[in-house]
This record gives sequence, structure tokens and C-alpha cells, in this order.
Amino acid sequence: MFNVTGESGTIGYCKVANPKQLLWTENRLWNVLVDDTPVTPKIYEDDNSTYLYFTYNHSTKTVEIKANRSGSQPQDKPQFPMVWIVSATAVASNKDGPQAA
Repeated sequence: MFNVTGESGTIGYCKVANPKQLLWTENRLWNVLVDDTPVTPKIYEDDNSTYLYFTYNHSTKTVEIKANRSGSQPQDKPQFPMVWIVSATAVASNKDGPQAA
């Protein structure tokens, strides 16, 4: 779980890189919520990580990412802090189209 903040009226996006040894899913069933509203991420994977990309409307939001598996034993919660690499960007919308903020 983490928070994102941006100027109201703009669109933001997140790119979350999640190491597979920390959190993973079967059948790519990720549950991504932005202020308790489900969003459908684009999902990319390599041998070591899963990458989730999604957009949201700005203000201050809480993002929560859930998976059905954690650590090497799916029934146990990991005994170490979760570390994610998160990139979030604001995009201002105007009549000429989106522009990076």
C-alpha cells in the first residue's frame, strides 16, 4: 500500500516493479485498488519481477496491491518489509492532449 498525490484535474500513472520472490500470483490475478476502486493494470513479467502499469485521476489517493501468493510459502506472510519500486507521474490534460507535468 502507498499514497500518490497530484494536482486535481490531472491524470497520473504508476509503474510498479514487484520482485517475484516477495509477492506473486497464479494466473496473473492481481488485485489493484485506487481508493478502494478496482483498476485493471497492464501486466508485464520477466524471470525476476512483475511490472504493473495503471492510471488514475489525481488528488491524494491510496493505492493497494494484493496478490494471492507471498514469499516462498504461499500460506505464510513474508517476514521482511515489502519493497516496491514505484514510479508515478502526473499528466495534465488540456484541449491539445496530455502533457507531462
